[in-house]
Amino acid sequence: MISLPMARLTKLREGCWNLNGVKPSGLEEGEESKLPVLVSIYGDEWVQDATSDPRYNLSYTVEQSILTKKPVIEIFLDYRMTAFGFIYSKEVAASQNTNLGFRDQCGFFRAAIMESGNSVGTPLNGMDRYQKCLCQVPFARSPSLTYQGLQCFHIIDNLFVPWYSQQSIFQGRFARILILLMSDSNEGVGFGPSGVNNDSQAVNQLTHSKRWVANTAQIEEMLNLCSNISIMGSSYGWSNTIFPPKLELEYKQHTGIAGDLCMFALRRLLAQQISRYRENVYSYRWNAPNYNATSTIRIYNFSERPYVFGNTDPTTLIPLGNSAEDFQLSHLVSLPGIAQWPKYSAQPKDFVFRKNRSYVEDDTDIKGVKYVNFVAR
Repeated sequence: MISLPMARLTKLREGCWNLNGVKPSGLEEGEESKLPVLVSIYGDEWVQDATSDPRYNLSYTVEQSILTKKPVIEIFLDYRMTAFGFIYSKEVAASQNTNLGFRDQCGFFRAAIMESGNSVGTPLNGMDRYQKCLCQVPFARSPSLTYQGLQCFHIIDNLFVPWYSQQSIFQGRFARILILLMSDSNEGVGFGPSGVNNDSQAVNQLTHSKRWVANTAQIEEMLNLCSNISIMGSSYGWSNTIFPPKLELEYKQHTGIAGDLCMFALRRLLAQQISRYRENVYSYRWNAPNYNATSTIRIYNFSERPYVFGNTDPTTLIPLGNSAEDFQLSHLVSLPGIAQWPKYSAQPKDFVFRKNRSYVEDDTDIKGVKYVNFVAR
């Protein structure tokens, strides 16, 4: 078995198909089969699931489900298929074995929570440089190179994935299940590198990154549409934090676009489109920094994770974590609706989680975000 983790952040001590399951104790015979089952999959480009990671201790969520009288069984899957789940060639296509990394999920879920995740397009911007690189790298070196950021995505195969994700969403060609979507306030901080000091550098980074496929003309239009006024925060107006001087203006604008491209714009698009077909669609923005971070700039990808899994270490996580768990359990278990959390509709609103005061806000239609969603990916 070959394990290809993306980074050295997690020690992977189990196989790529391991699963953990936690259920309430003291169940009567036959009672177990009547409980809802929550399945957690942390894809991270399908290279970094780890059931042994203590941050994904399912006991806290199951305990909270009992306390709120919504008992559940929860399962956490390792889903590290890496490139082997998305192999493509003429022969693979002819045998209809493309996108195996997704096929086993079809029809499996009645509702879903998508945390900083969405239908992101294949990060391919021309084939020549990729083919040249692959032809020159011995297979024996592949595992070590994955630490530099191997990512695995679906392939447009004209069968299971017939076209770009945006096209499927605009045409209503998606699983019309109940969904709860979220994104962190400054997602782009985790995906946009520092050292971007002018438009030229921003264009270069955003056209050559492994994460998106926008071309130069499209990125230049995004720069025109997205503000670089520091006090406005990220380009979608979520934060009034002024970044440190060495990062200001161009960096703030660049990370705002990066966040729109990979998380925020697509989250809004899917919520907007699926709410046309399903009534119970909910969306939230996570605006609470991790326990070891102090400023708003640190509310980047993954910030919500210790809270939504109910971690109790440190104890400062508990109150907000309980609130987040209660909302999510209400969505997945009760299904009809969530009190005090408006459904996503033609007048879209997001719930905002904060440590001191959570609230509801309008999900504004920013020009830059709207443009991003029309770039086919």
